Amino acid sequence: MDEYDPVNDLGLTHDKQLICSCMGFLQYNNSSRDLCNRYIPKGDKFYDMVSRYDDIVAFVLNRSDGRSGTMTKYIAPFLKAFGITDFAALRYCGESLKVMPEAKRVMKHLRDTLPLFVTTSSYEHNVLNICSELDIPRVLVDCSELSFDDYDDGLMRREDAKALREMSNKITNLKLPTHRYELNVPTRIPPDEIEMITTLDEIFNIKMKRLPFMESLKSARTVGANEKAYFLIDLRKKTQIDFDGTAYIGGDITDIHALDTIKDRGGLAMSFNGCDFAVREYL
Repeated sequence: MDEYDPVNDLGLTHDKQLICSCMGFLQYNNSSRDLCNRYIPKGDKFYDMVSRYDDIVAFVLNRSDGRSGTMTKYIAPFLKAFGITDFAALRYCGESLKVMPEAKRVMKHLRDTLPLFVTTSSYEHNVLNICSELDIPRVLVDCSELSFDDYDDGLMRREDAKALREMSNKITNLKLPTHRYELNVPTRIPPDEIEMITTLDEIFNIKMKRLPFMESLKSARTVGANEKAYFLIDLRKKTQIDFDGTAYIGGDITDIHALDTIKDRGGLAMSFNGCDFAVREYL
């Protein structure tokens, strides 16, 4: 049952490890955006608006409570309000999954070579499909764990679902800002950006917090920029491999803190099909 490992057979221990993200490296579709597009009217724009708000709050406004990667927690109530279930999410993530060419062969080679781990902001529904498609043990993947069916036990009332659908419509009626920002560079916020921030502040920080079912979301674990960095620290304790022996492949904005952590401590930080911030600011 045990696989032959020449390193262990010689009495040696691994001193190198690799952590990778999903987006851009293992898959090229955004599963969370796909779910929004499938279940929410104008869902692609809805996702883009909330995603931009998430990034602006965390990286441009630098709010003390801002944390990039809360997307999965932000959009979950809206998805439920439009009828999603855990089974439907699992099935649609499988149908829409687009893995990168040769990803299965590359992951097998990497797993045979050194300790390998995956961290992603996407829902577990997507991760289960990736693991099945690429033959990756689920235990190696850190992801957002949230159940849509938890709302079924009377937690989300009809009036709550109706209110969320109205909020979704208000969000998609806004203009999507296109101004480009640089991290840690003071800048003037354009009027359309201010309108977007003000509107979504009201929705997420006031209106949604009044809904009773939002308490159930506090126990849900979502993976964002901070959690990916914490994952590195926890992994170092478990594997006893230092950061200078760690390689990190990421490209999403939620990978920025992890990339920065590895780079500053002598490890190998790589952006693969990375977003603008990941490429321009950290590598």
